[in-house]
Amino acid sequence: MGGFLRSSFRNHRFGDVTLELQTFPLQPDQQAQGIIHVSKMADLPPLLLRLECVETYVETVKEGKKTHSITHRNKLWDHAQLSDPPLHDMKKKTTQFSFTIDLPADVPPTKTASVESGSRTVLWQLTVTSEENSIFYAQFDVPVFPVS
Repeated sequence: MGGFLRSSFRNHRFGDVTLELQTFPLQPDQQAQGIIHVSKMADLPPLLLRLECVETYVETVKEGKKTHSITHRNKLWDHAQLSDPPLHDMKKKTTQFSFTIDLPADVPPTKTASVESGSRTVLWQLTVTSEENSIFYAQFDVPVFPVS
């Protein structure tokens, strides 16, 4: 219930928070450029951005007659930085935060679970928070494609 109340309050105060990727498709060894759009005027300092590449897989363990699964989560890459200062659009009453993040060359692209990969996935997630306002929070799955 507490999560629902925080989410409702967050939406009421800041409106919708969306991610616009200006670099698409994203690939390793490239700059990721984007804009975080806040649908209401937000009196916030630059946002804290955390981009993570996380590998997840499920291991099946048999103990006697019982079988259970263990989910493993390995952080392959992690980067945190502040966004650019906010830009306010007085006509639309919205706020935008732009950013540029350098992706390393030695990280894998996004991989969803399939028959070939089994339960092994690689996901890229961008988490957006405010150091001054703990109620502000957004998270986005960011597709990173293999270099062709």
